[in-house]
Amino acid sequence: NPCSASFGKYVRLRRNTQAEAAFEKIWTERGPDHAASEYRRLASRLVSTLMNAGAGRRFRASEPLAIDLPNGRVMVTPNEIAELPNGMIVLRRVRTGAKRSEEYDDLTYALYQLAGAAHFGRSFRLEALHLTDEVAEEVAITSRKLQNRKEKTEDMLKAITAGQFPTNLDAVRCPRCPHFFICAAI
Repeated sequence: NPCSASFGKYVRLRRNTQAEAAFEKIWTERGPDHAASEYRRLASRLVSTLMNAGAGRRFRASEPLAIDLPNGRVMVTPNEIAELPNGMIVLRRVRTGAKRSEEYDDLTYALYQLAGAAHFGRSFRLEALHLTDEVAEEVAITSRKLQNRKEKTEDMLKAITAGQFPTNLDAVRCPRCPHFFICAAI
């Protein structure tokens, strides 16, 4: 329908204009003084990408979703929860950076998947949005990987419950840790 297409374009343009105006206000109040034009251009592009990626969705408040596992409860708070016109729920993780090659092997995505299944059954999908490279895509996790990540989470919960917090020395990360100078492992 040409009228509804025109209306949809008008609504997107209006939302982008409103987002740009809100962004401009925040930028004026809190933006950096140095290299401002370069940062401003980048930030504006990120806001535009975020707004365009949300077109046609009705957003819900992003609230914590509980996953009850045998060794405890994990709370997952998606960056965005939206509903598509067909009623499908979308849980989306928004990242400012570019998509990494092994991005979806991260435990976080498996927890998003488990939380979505626990709360929305089969009527949801998991998405990732990478603002820097403007990649928005559905995340597919194999059942085997999902089961492995679930078991890893259960093992972590079991260790936490038992008070086991083994040190993991790392020559790169340790010096950046706020506990570096008082850590017994060092």
